[in-house]
Amino acid sequence: MSGLRWLSLLLCCSALPSLAQVKGPRGPRPERSSPERKMAGEFLMSGQVTDASTGEPLRKAVVRIYGGGADPADGVAFTDASGGFTFKGLEPGVYSISAQKIGYAPEPSQRDSASQNVTVGPGIESSKVRYKLVRQGVFAGRVRDENSDLVPGVLVQAFRKVVQGGHPVWTPAGGQATNDVGEYRMTVAPGAYLLSTIHENGGGFHGDRRRRIGDDRPAVSYPPVYYPNATDPQTAVAMVLASGQEQRADFTLIPAPMFQVSGRIHNTPQQRGVALTLLPLHGGPAVRRIGANVDAGNGAFSFHDVMPGAY
Repeated sequence: MSGLRWLSLLLCCSALPSLAQVKGPRGPRPERSSPERKMAGEFLMSGQVTDASTGEPLRKAVVRIYGGGADPADGVAFTDASGGFTFKGLEPGVYSISAQKIGYAPEPSQRDSASQNVTVGPGIESSKVRYKLVRQGVFAGRVRDENSDLVPGVLVQAFRKVVQGGHPVWTPAGGQATNDVGEYRMTVAPGAYLLSTIHENGGGFHGDRRRRIGDDRPAVSYPPVYYPNATDPQTAVAMVLASGQEQRADFTLIPAPMFQVSGRIHNTPQQRGVALTLLPLHGGPAVRRIGANVDAGNGAFSFHDVMPGAY
């Protein structure tokens, strides 16, 4: 019996190599013929990031591309010592390219979109892309109250004039809150700005100084102050900041009483869901719009913490 077992084992082992040879490894599958796939991934984009004022190359700038056929994971590059960058293995298409570097901003011609389009494909030059950045400027200063005490936690915001709907308007372009010693420092792109102190919730500054219970005098807080210490935006002075320049702008907060405006809506069949907004008559970039809900039962409404002025 033992001899027969050894014979069976030998027969099985001798058969294994032949089975492996019969199975064999699979050969590579033939590639499908596709002219588009042959073209894909064969192109590159290269260029240089420079300082718009001096023309000097900017190293360690972050360059990003979007669109085309690029894999998002391969859409980021860092410039070398000569400000150069290269993206390889791109498919034909139109790519949006942007560059960023700490302390710099897009030049004015690219300020709104911050990107430019580059076409990649056969017979198209895409190896001389130029992207310019301008060195940002700095606004710095201190905020004090009426007692000359430094005030922490006050937001100082810069507004830049843009055209919207054919009309010039001031829009927020940067801001920085004062630190524990009432100082702020913010970087913005070169240009003309209005500076103003603004509370984080759009209301008064340095907290509302409420009177004790039973005191009928109005609460006191700080309205927006425009540089140079103007409460009326019409008398504010725009500050022009050049590339790499630092300008100082200090503010003194002026306390003002705060009031309550209340009333009632009549002859409204459905008061539910009605909301009112109190708008400053003369506007201004740092003014706030005050909202109030209307009581669905009797139409009553009330605006709180209203600064003196025309509405």
